Amino acid sequence: MKSKLERGKMNKEDYLDQIKKVKTSLGINISYIVILLFQLGYVIINWDEVNV
Repeated sequence: MKSKLERGKMNKEDYLDQIKKVKTSLGINISYIVILLFQLGYVIINWDEVNV
């Protein structure tokens, strides 16, 4: 994206909009990973109580 901006194929408003979308997606993905790690940690800590 930055190279497109520097070459003039993308204007600054579109560049900033794309950066905002990427940061939002990254934040959502990181939050999913954190939730998954908490769930995995809970299962590992309580492994003796889990009836599988």
